[in-house]
Amino acid sequence: MTGIGFIEVADPRLAMYLINSMNNFVMNPKNPRGLIVDFALEDHRKLLKRKQKLESLKKKQQEAKAEEAKESGDKKRTRKEKSKDKQTIDVIDDVETLRKMMKETNSRGKRNRIKKRIQKLTGETPDPAAVPTEKAAKEDKVEEKKDSDNEESPNDAGADGVQLSKETMKLLSKKPKTKDQLIEDEIKKEVKKNKKKRKQKRKAEEVDDLMKSFEDRINKRLKTIEDAGDDKPPKEDNSFDDVDIEE
Repeated sequence: MTGIGFIEVADPRLAMYLINSMNNFVMNPKNPRGLIVDFALEDHRKLLKRKQKLESLKKKQQEAKAEEAKESGDKKRTRKEKSKDKQTIDVIDDVETLRKMMKETNSRGKRNRIKKRIQKLTGETPDPAAVPTEKAAKEDKVEEKKDSDNEESPNDAGADGVQLSKETMKLLSKKPKTKDQLIEDEIKKEVKKNKKKRKQKRKAEEVDDLMKSFEDRINKRLKTIEDAGDDKPPKEDNSFDDVDIEE
C-alpha cells in the first residue's frame, strides 16, 4: 500500500535529521535502512505531482464503478428481454407468425416454447414416444449406463460368478514362478543382505581405526609432556592437523 503523509516540525535541524534518516542518507551509515519518502517544503511541484496522482487514482476508481454498473445493467436488461419474449410468445395467436419466429430464432429454448404454443393453438398433443423430452432422454442415458455397468466381462468375474477386485485379477493374471526363478530370487536377497552387513562392518572398522589413531597420538602427547617436565614448556605438536573427523 502507498500513501502520503505530512509532518510539521518546529526545528529545521530535526526536520533535516528526519529526512536523512528516512531516505537512507549515505553520510549517516550507522542508521538502519528506512523508508524512501518524498519530502516537500514549500515545493509546489511535488504537491502538484501528488495532486495529479490522486486525481488519476480517483478517475480509475470511478471508471471501474461505471464499468461494473454497466455489466450489472446488461445482465438485468437481458433477463427482462427474456421475460418479455416469453410473454410475447404466450400472447401471439397466429400460427404462421409463430412458425416464422421459430425459423428465425437460434435459441433452442425459444423454439421449444414456440412449438408448445403452436401445439396448444392447433390442438395437437405431442406423442411422448415419438418426441422424447429432455428428461426422458436423460433417463434413457442413465439406464444404458446402468446396463453397461451390470454387464460382466470374462475378466471381472470368477468361475462361480463372484466379483473380483483389480488387485486379485492382477495376481491371477501373473504366471507362477518356476523353481529355478524362486531359487534365484532367494540368492539375490541373500547377496543384498550380506552386502549391507559388510558395509556396516567396514564402517565400524573405520571408526575403530580412527579412535585407535587418536588414542595413540594422545598417549604420545602425554609422554612428551612428562619427559619435558613442569619447568620447560611443551613443544608444539601439530600431529592432529591432518586428522579428518567424519560427522
